[in-house]
Amino acid sequence: MKVIIQKLEVKTRMPIICLLLIISSVNAQWKTYTNTNFINDIIGNNTNLYCATLGGFTIFSLTDRTFVKTYTNADGFSNNRIQKLCFDPLGNVWLGTNRGLAVYEPNNEKVSTYVHEDLAQYSVSCLSHAGDTILVGTQSGLFIIDTKGTLSIGDDIVTQPILPSAFSSKIFSVVATNSFWVGTSPGIIKLNRDLQTYTQYLHPFGDSVKAMTVVFDTLYIATEQGLAKYDGTTFVPVVYFPQSYLVYVLTYSNDNFYVATSAGLFRYNGQTLVQLSNEDTRTAFVSDGVWVGVGGSTLFGGGLRNYLNNSWQIYWSSGLASNSAGSVVVDTEGTIYTTHYPTLTSNYKTISYKEINADWQLLYDSLINSSTCVVDQNNCAWFGHWAKDGGVSCFDPARNTWQTIMWTSWHYRNVIGAIGVDKRNVKWTYNQYSTIIAIDSVGQQTYEFSIPGLSRPEQEIPYEFAFDIENRVWLGTSVGLVKIDYNNTLSDQSDDSYRIYRQGLPDQEVNSVAVDVQNRVWCATVQGAAVFNNDSFDVYTTDNSSLLSNKIIRVKTDLWGNVWFLTPIGVSQFNIYTKVWLSYTSENSGLIPNLDNDDKFYRWLYVDDLKGYLLVATKEGISQFFYRSVNPVTLAEVRVYPNPFILSTHQILTFDSLPSNAIVTVYTIDGKFITELKVVSGYSGVRWEPKSVASGIYLAVVKSGHETRIAKFAIVR
Repeated sequence: MKVIIQKLEVKTRMPIICLLLIISSVNAQWKTYTNTNFINDIIGNNTNLYCATLGGFTIFSLTDRTFVKTYTNADGFSNNRIQKLCFDPLGNVWLGTNRGLAVYEPNNEKVSTYVHEDLAQYSVSCLSHAGDTILVGTQSGLFIIDTKGTLSIGDDIVTQPILPSAFSSKIFSVVATNSFWVGTSPGIIKLNRDLQTYTQYLHPFGDSVKAMTVVFDTLYIATEQGLAKYDGTTFVPVVYFPQSYLVYVLTYSNDNFYVATSAGLFRYNGQTLVQLSNEDTRTAFVSDGVWVGVGGSTLFGGGLRNYLNNSWQIYWSSGLASNSAGSVVVDTEGTIYTTHYPTLTSNYKTISYKEINADWQLLYDSLINSSTCVVDQNNCAWFGHWAKDGGVSCFDPARNTWQTIMWTSWHYRNVIGAIGVDKRNVKWTYNQYSTIIAIDSVGQQTYEFSIPGLSRPEQEIPYEFAFDIENRVWLGTSVGLVKIDYNNTLSDQSDDSYRIYRQGLPDQEVNSVAVDVQNRVWCATVQGAAVFNNDSFDVYTTDNSSLLSNKIIRVKTDLWGNVWFLTPIGVSQFNIYTKVWLSYTSENSGLIPNLDNDDKFYRWLYVDDLKGYLLVATKEGISQFFYRSVNPVTLAEVRVYPNPFILSTHQILTFDSLPSNAIVTVYTIDGKFITELKVVSGYSGVRWEPKSVASGIYLAVVKSGHETRIAKFAIVR
């Protein structure tokens, strides 16, 4: 039969190289943290094992018996769902991802995306090579890449043969002999090397040909029924499974076949079929025993296993406990904490934490289902729990101890929908009993507030508290923006005042709140963002701003005048002084991509303005963006804001766009010295609180090396 072939031209080499350089440069400020214990595929040599995981691409040293390197989307992949691997004749590793291909070059430890507009949209399900030809099976057909024996992508020829209509377009397996064998459903296709003719085998042994291998010039296939071999005319059964299994990989070594299935690893020695394990096994590779990648739950994964001398060894890669990250917070020492609820099973207690320059470690909470977290002024981490037998737990890292607060056993008061810490170190919680409970800063005594009109939080993704300069409490809820002024006296509620603001909001449900440096309250809703100022709201939408989306999941502010908005598309940044908007998506940055356009994919946003980075918690890990990591080399762009600085409105005066060695000296207009400020390593600006300074015109003398610049600004009382 004839095969129709589509020739897919690859774009010229120069634009591709430029694009790869741009991606590399942009991603340099981004890091990605994932769980890499769900292993889809393994290949290897005498030195290393290369693993395709749902959290990226990992390298395992056979000498040291440990994972030595992890590559993620921040290193050049289009996404972290790495599904298949194969070597090419040059020793490079080709990686099939959920969206196209990438190549890893071991000699220079470089990762690059294989830029091809047709391949980039498809999920790769299998990979193989035949000399300089790479065979790529996808969810939408077979692609054949003639690499010409080089990694110069621009001269590659990509073809897509149109296979028989009786077969599914989803390719499960592919292998090369004198012909190309293509495993799909309901059978297998033998495609001649000239790509002009084919032979089809419907239901050769079962329906879905999920795996194939060649042993001494004989083709063997694995289906849900078992193993069969090709005798030159038809497929002859070799061994039957005791029941139908979902098959992933078939490999052969030393007179033994190994089959990775959803029911575990099977070994067939030509006479007996033996089940070596009973866990979901996605791949098998033989070298010093059998190495298998265990799947299991997509949120966790089962890790790397080695079967040798009739026993199993388990190897775990360091990373998040689960790719499903919930809320995230950073303490004063720089330790990152992240929760992993809500999408996990109930009674979940594991928290991931990472100290500076250390691997991720696991922390086990004293209560179940920790869904939201904050850090207090004593550097203790507080966790709110979404469970009737939950409540609040507190972890003290200095003592390595836990404290638990629970209000009435098995009660809605224990279902925490938001938690915050105010300027007096009081902890505030919002629960499903429709009340707000505050925990004092000393004796951990609790005070309950019942606010008329307040509904209970129904969603498992938490709301948020924020606190202004006067230490008034602001809370986002499903019925609007809540303000609590407790006059900093928890025990005396007679002088308290409450109010719920709805009028003027783009939507009455406020997912998140934050207070900016001008003491204004920002609200995130599903219909846009709003800033509360003088009892009214100014609304920002895609119609009147550069917001990526009107659906705002989280809003955060920093002391540099930036407001950050987390949306299902990415992160928008707005500077209240310069009025400049910036956007960060997976296409122009190292942000983990939202491949499925899930409006709940991005979950939490945390901004550490002292260290100059933000954290984005997602369903597939955490993205870290060092947004203030680059210092200019000259004083040409020095900025002072807000200018004028109004003491009744503003809190922080910022000198921005400074070289790393810059010194700012402030004088009155007649030359009286006021203060000297130095840039701290890792920052590109300095901040100053001119609390006791009189109104007037001031001069900032900025020096960097031999360069000097003078900026004039005003302070108004």
